[in-house]
Amino acid sequence: FCTLSASYSSQLTSNRRALSGKNPVSPPLFLRGGSSGSPVSPKMSDTPAADAVNIENVDDGPSDKERAQAAKARGNAAHQKGTNEGYQEAVVAYQEAIRLDPSDHVFHSNLCASYLELSKAKWKAPEVVDAAARAVEAAKQCTCLNPTWLKGWLRLSTAEEALLQAREKWEKEKKRKGEREKSKWDEEEEARNGPPFEVTEPTILATISAASLAACETTCRAGLKLDP
Repeated sequence: FCTLSASYSSQLTSNRRALSGKNPVSPPLFLRGGSSGSPVSPKMSDTPAADAVNIENVDDGPSDKERAQAAKARGNAAHQKGTNEGYQEAVVAYQEAIRLDPSDHVFHSNLCASYLELSKAKWKAPEVVDAAARAVEAAKQCTCLNPTWLKGWLRLSTAEEALLQAREKWEKEKKRKGEREKSKWDEEEEARNGPPFEVTEPTILATISAASLAACETTCRAGLKLDP
């Protein structure tokens, strides 16, 4: 304790002398006089750079809306091929456009059109009904986003009619398959192409189940109200 007190007392005395001028604190190096006694000016290399930093404009690339329009253009080009593969490519492109900009009703309308063409291009009943149901879902989303756009209601009524026809064929095929045993031809086809396609997605199954002539009529009436 005594040693600490003596050290603390010595430090206080030194501080008092510095304040009274008897033991002045040495000025910073850059303020000490040179040979002529005048202060030495600091060099730029001794101090932080004073020049303003030039910030370049950074290009973030195209916006989501611009990318969505580009995806739509790819979808249009693929759809115009008029082939099964082209319609599938168009579906993928339109889905990308929707992910980037889900508020554009035209993307959903175009997606509906491609699914409708797929339902015509496919011949297996489960694939046809699946494509038609997805066309209905896309058209419904289109009319929700823009209920005053006549083309959206026309697309929806067309899709609903296609779904009703596809569901009828699908149900007949399921009944026919249930009444007979699996043939050798069925086994060979399954060996070549894998297990047959089945509709399993709950939302699509619900759309298929909900399809009706009454719903189709309601859609047609909604469109007629907008027809000039």
